[in-house]
Amino acid sequence: MARKKKELILHEGHPWDKENSPWGQEADYYSQKTGKPFSKCRDIIITEYLNNGDPRPLAEILKMGEAPGPGVLRILAGMMGAPSHEKHLDLPFEVILKGRKGRKPKDRELKWRTFLLNKNVENKISQGKKYEHEAVPEVAELSGLGKQTVRDA
Repeated sequence: MARKKKELILHEGHPWDKENSPWGQEADYYSQKTGKPFSKCRDIIITEYLNNGDPRPLAEILKMGEAPGPGVLRILAGMMGAPSHEKHLDLPFEVILKGRKGRKPKDRELKWRTFLLNKNVENKISQGKKYEHEAVPEVAELSGLGKQTVRDA
């Protein structure tokens, strides 16, 4: 039998309020109990929620324009698949970016490469070289790409 999707509780007011927010209350409780700063305890709460698949505490702190500590940022980078030579993150969840209709995001680096190839071909043409016979082959050779790739750009 399939599970019913769990509805997450919406919080009103400041998300990290020490009196009216469950995240703020919990962080404040641990801060008072351990003597650690509130920000450190807040990062622990964010990490716990992320490990349980709930990004809301992280999202709320980011929406406020504040940044969590370096440990939370490393976890977020690991969840996003940032390459690392260390295998220090054994994370149960990952962050996947996709379009609203399920499409993959476009590769922004290709857009920049296309722009540079276009500018190089334009420069060669402005120097008096012909498009097909001189400009495209020269740019293809300089860039290490095929002539058809340069033409498509």
